[in-house]
Amino acid sequence: MLTMPTPWANYFHYTYIGIALFSLPVNIATLFMIKHLERNSGAFPGSGSTIDELSITYGLIIQGLMPVLTLSGSVLASLIAMNGVRVPFEFNMIVDGMGYLTTGTNTLCSFIFVKTFRRHLRKMLSSVPIVGRLVPISANHTAATEVR
Repeated sequence: MLTMPTPWANYFHYTYIGIALFSLPVNIATLFMIKHLERNSGAFPGSGSTIDELSITYGLIIQGLMPVLTLSGSVLASLIAMNGVRVPFEFNMIVDGMGYLTTGTNTLCSFIFVKTFRRHLRKMLSSVPIVGRLVPISANHTAATEVR
């Protein structure tokens, strides 16, 4: 079971959540600054670079929120365990799973919000051949045809 000997044993999680909480207002301020510059500049609304900047900023805001949401359960479990309360095994599994989701959600946010990653993923997925049917080329060999 999860037991923590000192309040500092989970220092890494506190730091990680603190950094994520610090990045959140910075990213929100960046979002407002981009929208303000777009409104006040003579640029065409909805230009490609502005849309890319907004998309990346939204992605960064979500990436800043995900560690806070996923790791706060771990901090809660540590605080409960430090007070001598026995934490159920299922709760530990859920907390660990949420902690492991952090890296996956950050990667997923990059693929969703950053245009370069989206373009690369689309190119990579479209170049994967799909096996259609097997065609005999000799008595002992067959070949797979590609179907798209």
